[in-house]
Order: sequence, then C-alpha cells, then structure tokens
Amino acid sequence: MQIVFDTLYYLDSKEISILEIKRLDQPAGSTVDQIFHWLLFNKETKQIQHLTFRSLDSSSVLEERFFVEGFLKFSETEGTYIQKFNSGQFEIKNRSTEPLPEVIKEAVRLYFDPA
Repeated sequence: MQIVFDTLYYLDSKEISILEIKRLDQPAGSTVDQIFHWLLFNKETKQIQHLTFRSLDSSSVLEERFFVEGFLKFSETEGTYIQKFNSGQFEIKNRSTEPLPEVIKEAVRLYFDPA
C-alpha cells in the first residue's frame, strides 16, 4: 500500500524529530485518529514512536500539545518537548516550513506499512 501524507508540523532537535501528519490515503469516512497522527522520530534508532494525543491549547504565540508520553510546547520558531516517563527534555526548532528529510519520510512509510 502506498502511504501518502502531508506534514502539518515538523519540530526538530539533535536527538529527535516530532511531526504531525495528515494521511491523505485514508478512505472517506475515516475517523480523525485514522487521519491525523503525532509521531516521534528517534534519530539514533531511526524508529517512529506514536504519540497518544490527549489535548491541546493554542494562542497566537504558543502552541501546546499534551500526550500520554509527554508535553510539547512550541512557537513559530522553537519549543520544548518533555517526556513523561523518563523526564527527558528536548529543545526543538520549528522546521515546519522546510521539507521533511527522506530518512524520516521512509521511517513514516515503514511505520504504517512494515511489510
């Protein structure tokens, strides 16, 4: 199956990248959680981890996303991701206007279609 998606947010640090994608290959009538996905890409292992979305807060300056796995806050230029379980903290750059690197695109494709 061909995985087709748009990148809505691309947030990047030295160790990880966090992205929100919108799947364009889902059938009509798909649920929101089948279309929109928050993913964490580990640059060392080249693996994708699904982030379980809980809620959001948004203002004209700052975006906040709450996940089972952690907390993300970011602006148009930078932000922070704090992991819940091991208290890791990552300073991130908002690269949403830049193209997604091929290594991340391929990891996303493999995540959704491992065969």
